Amino acid sequence: MPAVTQPAPFETPIDTAMMRRVVKGISSVGSHPLGFRAAGTPEEHAVADLVAAEMRSIGLAEVHVEGVPVHMWRFRDATVSVEGTGSRIAGCSMAGVPATSKKGVSGPLVFVRDGRRDRLDRLDLAGVIALVDWRRAGPWISEIGLELGMRGVRAIVVCCLEGGSRFLGEGALGTSVGHWHAGAPPLVTVRQKDGWALIARCRKAPVRATVTLDVEFSRRAKGRNVCGVFAPELSGAPVVMGAHHDGWFFGAFDNASGVASMLTIAKGLTQSGWRPRRPVWFVSHTAEEYGRMDDDQPWCVGAWGDSPPGFAGLSTLCCTFNADRVDQPGGGCDLRNPQRRRGLGSPTPRRAASRHLRCDWGGDEVKD
Repeated sequence: MPAVTQPAPFETPIDTAMMRRVVKGISSVGSHPLGFRAAGTPEEHAVADLVAAEMRSIGLAEVHVEGVPVHMWRFRDATVSVEGTGSRIAGCSMAGVPATSKKGVSGPLVFVRDGRRDRLDRLDLAGVIALVDWRRAGPWISEIGLELGMRGVRAIVVCCLEGGSRFLGEGALGTSVGHWHAGAPPLVTVRQKDGWALIARCRKAPVRATVTLDVEFSRRAKGRNVCGVFAPELSGAPVVMGAHHDGWFFGAFDNASGVASMLTIAKGLTQSGWRPRRPVWFVSHTAEEYGRMDDDQPWCVGAWGDSPPGFAGLSTLCCTFNADRVDQPGGGCDLRNPQRRRGLGSPTPRRAASRHLRCDWGGDEVKD
């Protein structure tokens, strides 16, 4: 048999200015002053259009947008008001949690600690607003929420105090995928310092509070995957490189950084003169963070749409790569670091030393 000719390795500069521009462009889009571009929302659509324009500008072929059926959850605002204080505590929520009415939900505020059943059994919770300290060792908040709802709780306020594992940064306001069950009450998250203040009030005297949550929800929405092809004239199972463009808060690292990295690699390939043995698909997908309500697997919904139409019948792709939270010095949805808000900070020594893309794609695998 004749020897298979392998594509030659190459090295090409990374366009760091482009990466920064893409990260800032994506992270500036949101349904709230703190961000949010959830699947199926106008904000997510705007980001998909931005990515499509970048793909066309760098020379990818067959750039197109594919609709992905999703349950849209569009965050607008959340507050907790304590009766008699005249002030409102800024809050957030979790994907899939239902909205309150415009007037909100009012009732006695009761601190239920971590929400364990042995603690709840001692309390009369009918008609109250439960204040929960979400702990590391406890169940997911959706299970606590369902339990509280079955006990008559009208709304839930969540904080994460010392010893927990979430939303603990200085001034951090938390969000996540709620896995929220149909019929569970509305939930609002608050900062740790505000949680401590509410607990102190509850311990001092009876407290009445009002919780408001403004979200738009639709089970008939469509998110947008964006696809572009390098070397579309080649045959064979494609290599797919993907990243998701939906995000919580400003989402500069999770995951505008991944989309920017993917596009930078695409640009490096189109400008290198290098020829692969098979087509390479670049896909920016929706609904990685959240895509379905009342579902144990609500994330990565958009990833199922990654397969390009021309290869829809294939049972196997050559290989798939995913870029997510590129060069992030930590994890989680945490607003404590200003660099995580709107764009990348100063290059780290590692990033500064790696401004060239090395590529040696031979056969059916990718090597460093």
